Amino acid sequence: MTMQNLLQQCRKKSHSKVLRFWVVLAAVALLLVLACRGYDWDALGRYKGDNISSLHYVRGRVVEVLRDDTKPDQLDPARSMGTQELRILLLEGANKGTEVTIANYLTRTQNVRLRQGETAIICEDLPDSADAYYTVYNYDRAPVLVLILAVFAAAVMAIGGWKGVRTLLGLGFTGAMIAWLILPGIYHGLPSLPLTVAALAVCTLVSLLLLNPPSPKTWAAMLSTLAGVALAGGVFYLFSTLLHLSGMNDTNGEGLVLVAGQTGLELHWLLLVAVLISSLGAVMDVALSLASSLHELREADGKMSGLQLFAAGMRIGRDMIGTMSNTLILAFAGEAVTTLLLLMAYGWHSSQLFASDYAAIQVAQGVASTLGVVLGVPITSGICAALYRPLKR
Repeated sequence: MTMQNLLQQCRKKSHSKVLRFWVVLAAVALLLVLACRGYDWDALGRYKGDNISSLHYVRGRVVEVLRDDTKPDQLDPARSMGTQELRILLLEGANKGTEVTIANYLTRTQNVRLRQGETAIICEDLPDSADAYYTVYNYDRAPVLVLILAVFAAAVMAIGGWKGVRTLLGLGFTGAMIAWLILPGIYHGLPSLPLTVAALAVCTLVSLLLLNPPSPKTWAAMLSTLAGVALAGGVFYLFSTLLHLSGMNDTNGEGLVLVAGQTGLELHWLLLVAVLISSLGAVMDVALSLASSLHELREADGKMSGLQLFAAGMRIGRDMIGTMSNTLILAFAGEAVTTLLLLMAYGWHSSQLFASDYAAIQVAQGVASTLGVVLGVPITSGICAALYRPLKR
């Protein structure tokens, strides 16, 4: 047997082990997701709002537009104002197959102009002591959203190949953990901070191991990600203490007070939890990119010392800091555009703006998340310098 054949057999065995590892990891992740999805969270207690048990949201198709008294809106000609009378076939719910007549009022705040054959979401009110009442809730956007996600998935798989598929699996796992573990757990009064930290740690582990098998590069990226997110959370906790901020200061804080009274939801940790979740992706991006770059440097020059590797990581990381910092700050600024325009219309003074809960939360969250990325560079460089051993040629 030649040396080349021996190397090929070793590679096949290695690839087979990696494939088995990914299959087992995907199976474990799937079982965890199914366990979270199937858990009866309502057994822990549930908030029951007034006058909502009779409301149902079902799909309906416009059979005929009986009357259309609408005209273009002067502020936005693409929208219409006025009234429509629609005959709609209910496609779901207790009255599935029934045709109902609905008066659809188009205003600037509720503007859903429907055409024959179009599908919409209908609010179906079925009180016990009165007749059913129907209103148009909104467009049925689910098909378009599914198409958008399909285009995104196709692009990731087309460009990323097999690694793109694993990327989507990791993304799906993270989304499922947020939707079926973190959010219901917080809602039902579980300790929100430990729950979020533990869930994000699992998400980080699964996402990175799906991309790369266990190796010093993977462990370096994972440790760096967790450290960067923890620092972002710590910085925000300091900022929130100095600025006297808690979940009650959020725009939705008052609405959650009643929920907290019945489920035990911890309002005071909500802002910190939001920072931990929002900073995870950016910190993981920098950590894995830098760990991969330093791994390639070590492969190219196996004699590099830990100090040289750390210095190289700092040089590479400075460019990452510039781009990722802009990404995070601009993302928070983009969310604030409409609010800032509204405040300008109200004639707010700068002193009012800087004293407002809104500005304090936005600045604290944006800076804390960005600092998690910035501090992640020396952390990743240091961890890689410690874990990557000189190669023996």
